[in-house]
Amino acid sequence: YFGISRVEMNQSADFSGALGRPGWPDLHVNPNAGLGAALPSVSVIDPLPGTRVIYTYDSRTNNPAFEGRPAGVAFYNGCGKGIALTFPLYYLDTADTRALINRALVYFQDMETTPGDLNGDNRVTIIDILFLMAFLFHNGASPDDINQADVNQDCQVNMMDPLYLIAYKFRGGPAPSPG
Repeated sequence: YFGISRVEMNQSADFSGALGRPGWPDLHVNPNAGLGAALPSVSVIDPLPGTRVIYTYDSRTNNPAFEGRPAGVAFYNGCGKGIALTFPLYYLDTADTRALINRALVYFQDMETTPGDLNGDNRVTIIDILFLMAFLFHNGASPDDINQADVNQDCQVNMMDPLYLIAYKFRGGPAPSPG
């Protein structure tokens, strides 16, 4: 349901914060919040395909088993959007937490979306095609709503979708529709 296949917990006090992916603020543990500058028992996760990683683990000791691994995801499961974080907000810097909440509010807004608009600017451009190509072939960020990337409505996000967008944008093909 959350777009996560596996969770692995770091028992040691090693979590110093989370690095935000583009559009999401970096988060830091508040050293005055009661547990010091690093938190224990914070997990990393293995996301399922189509789940967008929004935060990665920032290890105080640069532990290779945890450093840079996913610690927060945004997902759309057909019933709605969600965010799953492996760390508590209570111990984070207050300004960072506010920035996260404000960004989450933007993410959850019920906005009218344009099918094929993968970067959120309410229009289909070459940038959306490049975004989709990066997602498919270069481990780029996944779209907030994976259904927006299935523009040919075949219930798969594959090479046919950027080709469909190219035909629409440059060849007068049919308009995209979300899958």
